[in-house]
Parts: sequence; structure tokens; C-alpha cells
Amino acid sequence: MRLFVALEIPEAWRQIAHTITEVLAQSTLVPMRAVDPALMHITLRFLGEVADEHVEELRAALASHIAPVNVPLSLGAPM
Repeated sequence: MRLFVALEIPEAWRQIAHTITEVLAQSTLVPMRAVDPALMHITLRFLGEVADEHVEELRAALASHIAPVNVPLSLGAPM
């Protein structure tokens, strides 16, 4: 199983990103596909392939060392 550590993003952001991706896919010569908004996130660390039998062990290890945290996010124009 391919695993990663990620931040969930607000639903409104998912919908905006999905719309932008669809518009770009229709208006560019570069092949693109729209990603399912439910799968959108901000990847912090890609862990790679992990054997299924190690997934719960890894999840427990992360949970015991890293408490869930709320991260304030905002969108804005670049400076």
C-alpha cells in the first residue's frame, strides 16, 4: 500500500482546486486529468510502499508520537 502523511484541506478548497483543474484540462494541450476532490490533500511526507501487515503498526506509532493538530490555512495571492 502506498502511504503518506498529509494535511486534510477544507472542502471549499477541494472544490475550487477541482474546478481549476477541469478548466485547465479543457484549455491546454498538456494531457491532464481531474483528481477526485475527496482525494485532495497536502502531502507532508511520502512514505512509499508499506506492506499491508505493517499499516496498523505504523498508524499506531505515528499516533503515539504525533498528536492531531489543527493548522490554520488560508488562500491568498502571492506576494
